[in-house]
Amino acid sequence: MKVGDLVVNALQEEPYMIYQVVRAPYTARFMDSDDWDMVANGMGEYAGSYTSAIDIAPMSGKDLGSIYKKKRASSFRVISRNP
Repeated sequence: MKVGDLVVNALQEEPYMIYQVVRAPYTARFMDSDDWDMVANGMGEYAGSYTSAIDIAPMSGKDLGSIYKKKRASSFRVISRNP
C-alpha cells in the first residue's frame, strides 16, 4: 500500500466503503483492555501489539472529508493502485 491507493475493509461485506490511503504504512502500537490492565500493574513495556497501520480518508458517505488515523493495514485490501 502507498499514498493514493484505494482500499476497502477486507472484513466488511458488500457494499464496500471505499477509502483512500493518505499516509503510507507505519508501525503502530495497538492495545486492548488486557493491555491496559498490564499498564495499570506496572508492566506497560510488555503491553500491546505492534503492526502496520495506515491513515485513510473515506471517498463517499457522511464522513467525506474526514481522516481516520491509525487503522490496521492488514484489515484493508487494495482495489486500485496509485500510479
